[in-house]
Amino acid sequence: MYWKEIEMLKKLICFMALITFCAFSGCSESSQNENIELEDAPWGITMEDVFETYGVNKDTVENLIENKNDSYFALENGQEMFGEKTSQIYFSFVDASFSGKPQQLYEIRVVYPDDADMEQVLKKMKKDFGKTVPNISLYSLLSMAVSEYEEKENAAYWTSQSLKEVVPKENAEEYKRMWENFQQGLNAENWDEFSEKSHLTYGIYAGGKDAVPMFEKNGICLFAGNLILHNAIMEQLETEK
Repeated sequence: MYWKEIEMLKKLICFMALITFCAFSGCSESSQNENIELEDAPWGITMEDVFETYGVNKDTVENLIENKNDSYFALENGQEMFGEKTSQIYFSFVDASFSGKPQQLYEIRVVYPDDADMEQVLKKMKKDFGKTVPNISLYSLLSMAVSEYEEKENAAYWTSQSLKEVVPKENAEEYKRMWENFQQGLNAENWDEFSEKSHLTYGIYAGGKDAVPMFEKNGICLFAGNLILHNAIMEQLETEK
């Protein structure tokens, strides 16, 4: 009996040691942000939600443009993001159903001042989003125009699941057909390449001049156009059952 108790105690000590190791080494991925989104501005919220989160309104934001199916605005109030003050933050919204539903947040683009500590920004992004990927292919929302971003010393990228991974098996053909209706130029011939290269969400970091073409110098971009469109298609498939 004595030896059995010793063995059980050893197993318990090993188990507790493993839990402690995981907590401090980061072997648990659950704390990382799978959708590459901000905690206080998750994908899919409305413009009014963003106004409330950042304590602004239509009269206090910059460059407010509201269209039938898409809108955007900018903040230029020195809002802090990833530990550094920003110059501008651009929020973009879309109604991916094109049916008059509330437009949803799908992109956040941030410009930092030249003297921003971008290493601090990168450190916090890695903590939130996990490991980077060496390169990405970013298709424009609703078109086949694509930008290729390669690995650089002062650039970093993150992606979530690819479209290929989330195609519903039971409605695969209908899902593809609906996506082709939204994404101009997408067809059966280029679907495989598109679905493999496209991801639901992206993160882009630019830490200096010529790091990423979309920024003159310092900036980040979080993009979830594919996630919003995917959710709209899945919702439509559900209603057609």
